[in-house]
Amino acid sequence: MKQYLPLFLLCIIAACNSSDKKVAIEQKSITRDFQVDLNALLPSGEYTVDIMDKIKMSPRRKELQDKFMVAMKADPDWFLQQQHLVEQTGKEPLYDARLGMSEEEWLEYKSIMNNVEDMEAEPSGSETLKISNVGGIVRFQSARKLEYINFVTIDIQKKEVYMFDHTLSLLDTICVKNDKNVFKTAWRGYEFQYTDDKKIGMPKNSEELKPINMKLFTFTLGLFPNSGRTYIEISGSEVNNGKDLVRFKVPFVIRK
Repeated sequence: MKQYLPLFLLCIIAACNSSDKKVAIEQKSITRDFQVDLNALLPSGEYTVDIMDKIKMSPRRKELQDKFMVAMKADPDWFLQQQHLVEQTGKEPLYDARLGMSEEEWLEYKSIMNNVEDMEAEPSGSETLKISNVGGIVRFQSARKLEYINFVTIDIQKKEVYMFDHTLSLLDTICVKNDKNVFKTAWRGYEFQYTDDKKIGMPKNSEELKPINMKLFTFTLGLFPNSGRTYIEISGSEVNNGKDLVRFKVPFVIRK
């Protein structure tokens, strides 16, 4: 659970405030040969991409989710205490009116949260993306919602992603085995991450949030095999003394 703590903390803070030897080939699956996969997923060219940052959900899920977020913003200390208790005991907290809903609604919300069948990612718009894949170095060029991709470079041979002045290391391969996710498809890929504090503990209250300084940047690259479309997500968060300095998350798919 500790490896996911930075993500939870950032949510709370927000509520409070190749080598050219291997050439690009067409493929319908991730081969796990990193150079082959990267060259195939990111060949040079100019593409239209769909920005998938809009989530469609059932009206009931949105209603209960809004209640939960309002409650979290109203009493962040209590929510931090509950999360700290979960971390210590491994047990979910008992119902409390400070959750912002009735006990029946809380049971319903927990059930909904364990099921994403009523959620689906939709495009909020599209942009033009230029990819340069030369000598094992991949660079990007775009604008507006995709402006952050201009600060991303990939070194295929070193298996590293550079975002701003940070080096993102290959964290893991991704294997989503079924279509029970917001993209409604099984998919595979790679995840890169940079964080400057991997050992941060869960704060007990908002006072312990104030001295927190942390950075978390991720780059995800994958393939939706049914459509043959390349998926990319870039995200970054930077917190200084408990306040957001940078926060962005842009998921998008490259049209074939």
